[in-house]
Amino acid sequence: MAIAARIRSALATGRVLVARINSTRDHHYGASSHPAIEPDHYDVDGEPKRFFDEAGVRRLFARPWTFPALEERMSTRFGQPKLLEEIVIEAA
Repeated sequence: MAIAARIRSALATGRVLVARINSTRDHHYGASSHPAIEPDHYDVDGEPKRFFDEAGVRRLFARPWTFPALEERMSTRFGQPKLLEEIVIEAA
């Protein structure tokens, strides 16, 4: 949660953050078949990797954020289908 506070401190009220983050359903790129570090955190080739579902995004960016957009999307940019949470959050 500290990262959300740091991002909020960098954004003026009314400004938005647009991001794509790993979906918990992204099994091609690490959300399964790797050692679990803790829930939704995996050791992927020696690197910790965090995955989110909608509830996890909303917990991470709880108040004072609003969500103009939050949707799981698929990208084919990386070779295999990759599921991402696309988020637009506004600093309230």
